[in-house]
Amino acid sequence: MLLMVVGSHLGAPILKELHSILVKGTESRGLAFAVPIEHLTGIDMRQVVRFEEHLRREGA
Repeated sequence: MLLMVVGSHLGAPILKELHSILVKGTESRGLAFAVPIEHLTGIDMRQVVRFEEHLRREGA
């Protein structure tokens, strides 16, 4: 199991790359999916905002 928390703009490109690396030409039985973090319970949305701010600072 692999769990990643990434910016929403990275979700689709990551899934596409995972597919190209792990699935094409194999008998993979894996599953990959993305869930917007806002749709999860138990997460304080203030933590999400702080995480997004951290990502912006790191990317600058």
